[in-house]
Amino acid sequence: MSDDEIKNTYLTGNVFQSDRSRPEIKKTLEQKIAGAQNKLNYLKAKEKRDNKKENTRQKIILGAEVAKVLNCDINEVDKQLLFGMLLEVPSLHTHDIEQYKVNGQIYIERVLKKFRP
Repeated sequence: MSDDEIKNTYLTGNVFQSDRSRPEIKKTLEQKIAGAQNKLNYLKAKEKRDNKKENTRQKIILGAEVAKVLNCDINEVDKQLLFGMLLEVPSLHTHDIEQYKVNGQIYIERVLKKFRP
């Protein structure tokens, strides 16, 4: 760029603009809608991924808590016994279910919350 060109760009207010600068592109309404739709789709997919991660995390925690209640390692849990007991839950009387819930809440308060921050 010559000295005259530098002076002219300074005087016209087009400082540091060269032929390489990109012209401002105006987006059409359809392009703006498409861009917003893409962003929305991305955010929905991200939310779905995050929910799936949280769901998996909760399943892992539940499995660890079951092993803790049974006082054994997760690999040593007697699945036949555990599933057999769980299959009996629908046939329990309402009173028995309430008593199990009370006992479970006591366990949660005394043991599980003790180890959580």
